[in-house]
Amino acid sequence: MLKRVSQTALCCFLLLSGSGFAARLAIVIDDIGYRADDQKIYNLPKEISVAIIPSAPNAMARAKQAKQQG
Repeated sequence: MLKRVSQTALCCFLLLSGSGFAARLAIVIDDIGYRADDQKIYNLPKEISVAIIPSAPNAMARAKQAKQQG
């Protein structure tokens, strides 16, 4: 009986506390490095991640720029 009460109390706490089920979203811009003008992507907030294609012609420059911006 005590176990059921504890489980119910825990469930109620999690349901009533907003942070218990807070959603998270990740935004990743993919395929960076092929176009000369893809550096415009770095004008977006730095919370947006980029995925750089290692074999792309502009990969090194874009990777350096991404690292500098954090």
